[in-house]
Amino acid sequence: MSLEPFVTRLATRLPNLFIWWDGKAKLQLAGPTQCTRASRPRRSARRYRLGEALRQAARRVAPPTPELVLVSTGADRGIENALVDSLAQEWRGHGAFVVEHRFPAADSVNHDMVDPEQPDAHVALVYPVLVRLLAEPLPKE
Repeated sequence: MSLEPFVTRLATRLPNLFIWWDGKAKLQLAGPTQCTRASRPRRSARRYRLGEALRQAARRVAPPTPELVLVSTGADRGIENALVDSLAQEWRGHGAFVVEHRFPAADSVNHDMVDPEQPDAHVALVYPVLVRLLAEPLPKE
């Protein structure tokens, strides 16, 4: 059972704090980054609510496009990949064609996988996969 709904409700009631994931690492970040390696509970709660609304809609109706590509990573600590998998299944149940690509956890591809400014970015690994998924016709099963 996911704790996400409980944590989401709790986060909406917390003050809008800026919590560093690693207080020591914040001093070593070089340059601007999109992912600040920090958490703002209210902002996170809004994202979780959006995800839940998407999953609820997927149970009721087909997605707005008949073909989708979902990219995730086994090293992601911010997303429950089981929820990504269930979303894909819901969409398939409505007749959508869904291609899933998950980078293995061993590749250490993080949540913010497209920002080359991230100190631990793996764009040499990620970009070719994304380009292939976007450029090539989707393989029909």
